[in-house]
Formats: sequence, C-alpha cells, structure tokens
Amino acid sequence: MKKFLRLTLISTFAGLFSIGMANAATFDYAAIADAPPGEMGGQPLIHSDGGVTVEARGYLSGAPAYAYLDSGSAGMGVCSTGLTGTLQCVDSSDDNVTTDETLELTFNKIVTIDSIAFADSVHGTAGLVGGVLALTIDGSPILGGMSLDPADWGLFAGLTGTVFEFSYVDTQFYLEAITVSAVPLPPALLLFGAALAGLGWIGRRRKQS
Repeated sequence: MKKFLRLTLISTFAGLFSIGMANAATFDYAAIADAPPGEMGGQPLIHSDGGVTVEARGYLSGAPAYAYLDSGSAGMGVCSTGLTGTLQCVDSSDDNVTTDETLELTFNKIVTIDSIAFADSVHGTAGLVGGVLALTIDGSPILGGMSLDPADWGLFAGLTGTVFEFSYVDTQFYLEAITVSAVPLPPALLLFGAALAGLGWIGRRRKQS
C-alpha cells in the first residue's frame, strides 16, 4: 500500500505541476477576422487557446459599446454606433479604437504578455509611429501610457494581470495580435494540493477497510 501511495502522490504532483506550468496562448485577431465567419462585433467576443480564454469588450466613455473584429489585416477594435442584424458595425468606419473608446481584454487567469502587435487606421503600421495609448491593468493605469510605435512593442512584454484596458490617447489603432502565458501556480500551492490528494486517498482507504 505504501508503494501505491507513493505512486499516487507522484502522479498527483506531476499533474498539478503540469497545470502550474506556463501555457502560451496566441490570439491573432487579424487572422481571426479574415477567416470564417469573418468580420463581426459582439459584447463580449470570446476566444480560447492553450487553456487560456479571453473576453474582449468595447466601451465608449465608460459605457458599453461592442468589441469588433475588422477584416483586411486589421484586428480587434471597438464599434460604438451599434451592430446590424448580421453583426456588422452600423458605421463601417467606426471599427477601430478611437476618441473616448476603450478595448478591454479579460482573461480567465493571470497572464503575462509575451508579445503584442497593433495596426493603424488604414491597417498598416506607419500611422502608429509617435502614437500613444493608455493602458490600465487590473484597475491600475500605466503612468505616461504606452507607445504604439512598432519599435516599442517589446515594452509590453512582461506586463502581467487579468484585465487589460487599451484606450485611445492620440492615435487610432486596432489590436492586431497578442500572445500571453498563463502565470504558473506557486510551488507551495502545488505541494499543498498533492498532499491533500494523498490524504484524501488515505481517508477513503480507511473508510473502506
């Protein structure tokens, strides 16, 4: 029985450890918008990858609008003029993040940004040079905002949280893609979980005997 218990604890710990390891997830919104069912809005728009789920929501001056997937190598933006019956933005030009708008991403677990990419209002990057967006993570704003310049996208790497709010400052933009990694569970929590599993097994064996 002791040998079986050891094997049980080892397998339980291994399972918990695998859960605790960082899981990379990529949300290529430009590619998603260019694939069926294509361009569309919603509140929220939900996508999952690598065990990570993210809900995208749009806001205008703090009031709910719509997250919007724009096709043509653009990405995720905001539509505040409403949606048609086919989930298209009523004003076809109102599909990026512009004046007084915020794009909010809410993840189902704590994540760290690995990489990020944006597109400008004409689905390129030239218009982003010199631009700035406001970024709030879990309710705490990044002082001074974040540069939209492609040369500065690396500065987003390492930012960690659950709720990321990307807001317009001086340049219209789309969130083209984002790759994140789930933050591993603390090792102490993994050990505690393995111990609990072992104790639970012992308790069941005692009741049966």
